[in-house]
Amino acid sequence: MDEARSTRIANDEGISDAFFTVMSIGIVVVAGILIASIVITYAGSQGKAASDRLEGLQEPGMERGVSALYYTIDPSTSDLSSADPNKIPPDSYVSRRTDSTISTDRSSLPGEAPATNGMVIWTGYVIIPSEGDYTFTLDSAGGSWLWIDGRLIADNHGNHPRSSVSSTPVHLSAGQHRIKARYYYTNEPFCRVTCSQDGRIVELRYCH
Repeated sequence: MDEARSTRIANDEGISDAFFTVMSIGIVVVAGILIASIVITYAGSQGKAASDRLEGLQEPGMERGVSALYYTIDPSTSDLSSADPNKIPPDSYVSRRTDSTISTDRSSLPGEAPATNGMVIWTGYVIIPSEGDYTFTLDSAGGSWLWIDGRLIADNHGNHPRSSVSSTPVHLSAGQHRIKARYYYTNEPFCRVTCSQDGRIVELRYCH
């Protein structure tokens, strides 16, 4: 009887050990699933946060578009043919607004801006959708300049009728990059900045 009882106890202990082993494996599997779910959820939220930052509209104080300052210029005190934009200084400040793009013509000038002898300075950030090489084109009647991250990349200086110049390809990372454009006109105003990648036009978005 003692031997049979001992055998039964041993069997019971074996079954118990097997049961707890299975339970332990089950707990580990469930925990692994929960952890994986948490990681996936966190990664998704981080991806969305990165996307929001790329939009440039989640940072405190950021607004869509570029800040545009409108001035008069005095041709008598400016060297209109100079490649140095500082030799065509702004004169009287007339208006400030947010422009959706870096572009202007007579129909889009604010009411306070002069029809002739005027200047626009745009500042803000351009949102680059993905890392790569981008070519920027300045099309203007009158002198215009374009900077990215503080570097002059396109120069269409001179008091000339409408013409365009393009930058060499600029390698940019995805995200926000500081942008500034300066344009003056003496007659019919027209200025526009466009961007292309591998020959395809890229729709630029701005914030400031």
